[in-house]
Amino acid sequence: MKIKVTKLDRLFSKLVRQLAGWTCARCLTKYHEGSRGLHASHYFGRRAVSTRWLLSNVTALCMGCHLYMDGHPHEHYAWKLNQLGAERYGELVKQFNTTQKKTKAFMEDRMEAVTEMLDAAERVG
Repeated sequence: MKIKVTKLDRLFSKLVRQLAGWTCARCLTKYHEGSRGLHASHYFGRRAVSTRWLLSNVTALCMGCHLYMDGHPHEHYAWKLNQLGAERYGELVKQFNTTQKKTKAFMEDRMEAVTEMLDAAERVG
């Protein structure tokens, strides 16, 4: 079953790629702004509401690196652990294991936070 992509998802994806300077975090390939070749890759899948729009859960990866990481979960784990460090990785796992309902208030809060971060990132970069 395909997960519906919302306006929040599109803004969050743009934020992730903007913060990464439109560069793949693994192979360091640079993409032009707006490119569809650079993805917002979720470590814990998008079904998990508690981590779906959490920056520590998402990395800008090119399509090739995204597919590689999805196909090599042990390497993906080691890479993510190295990227975040043990403490932040533990916090991410704890957040992933927390139940979060997609309430109207939660979604509005996420939209506001992502919009503010994207505005700030676009002013800087």
